[in-house]
Amino acid sequence: MSDSHVRVNVAGNADKPQEIASILLTSIKSMISADGASRLHLAVKQVPETSTLELTAKSEGTSGNQPILSSVKHEDFRVGALKGGVAFDCPVGMGCTQDQDCLSGKTTHQCLKDDDQPVGRCGLRLAP
Repeated sequence: MSDSHVRVNVAGNADKPQEIASILLTSIKSMISADGASRLHLAVKQVPETSTLELTAKSEGTSGNQPILSSVKHEDFRVGALKGGVAFDCPVGMGCTQDQDCLSGKTTHQCLKDDDQPVGRCGLRLAP
C-alpha cells in the first residue's frame, strides 16, 4: 500500500457509524501530523452528533482539489471529492480575475483582461 493510501480497521463497528467516523477522524489526524511525503495538508473535524467528517484542504489554489477514494462497500458510506479550490497556481490560458490567480512559484504571469471584463486568461507579463 502506498503512502497516500492508509488501511483503517473498523472491524466490529459496522453498525456504529459515529464510532467509525471517530476511528477515521483519528486516522486522518495522524496523517495530518505525520512527517514526510505522507503528511496530509488538511484540516478535519467531525460534525457533532453525526457520522460526518468535514475535510478542508490547507493548500492554496487548485492543488487541494483531490478525489477521495474508498473501498467501502456499505450503501450508507459516502465520500465526496475535495473541491472548490481556485486560483493561485493557474497555467497559461486558464481563466482568472486578478494577477494573483496566475502566480505559481516565480513566474511572471498576469491576468490578461480589459478593465470591463470580469474574467481574463493567465498569460506572460508584457514589458511596460
